[in-house]
Amino acid sequence: MKHHHLNVHLEVKEIDSRMFAGHGSVFGNVDLGGDVVMPGAFKKSLARQKGGLPPMFWMHNPDQVPGVWKEMREDDRGLYVEGELVDTQLGNEMRTLLQKKAVRGMSIGYQAADIGFDTDGNRLLKEVDLWEVSIVSMAMNPLAQVTSAKSRLSAIGEYIPT
Repeated sequence: MKHHHLNVHLEVKEIDSRMFAGHGSVFGNVDLGGDVVMPGAFKKSLARQKGGLPPMFWMHNPDQVPGVWKEMREDDRGLYVEGELVDTQLGNEMRTLLQKKAVRGMSIGYQAADIGFDTDGNRLLKEVDLWEVSIVSMAMNPLAQVTSAKSRLSAIGEYIPT
């Protein structure tokens, strides 16, 4: 059983205290590894998630857990995720890095369940068994990203550590 990773640029939609949102995977574009995630690829896997969502890792390392996923679903763009960073050294580090936009990538760990190929030889991921979603420093798919991470700012726009 081969475990694959698909990296995408992290779009931080917001960080409010410890929450952030973005896309762990984006549909329809060719990533740097020649893979294209197709709409519907995550539906069966997400429907099978009994008792919780796949884990959140830093750089696909199961020993590095910065937080938990609170929501995960397909939308018209891709795999939408909302997460909460925990109050640990790693969670606090990730929070600072996301707020400062020093880290912007996301990546999925998965096993391909149904694939095809297009006329250019790109692998089409029609269905995947989603194992985990990681925050990463460099993404394979530049479109998968954290879209917002709110930081605490002063009245004149200066960053204030919390």
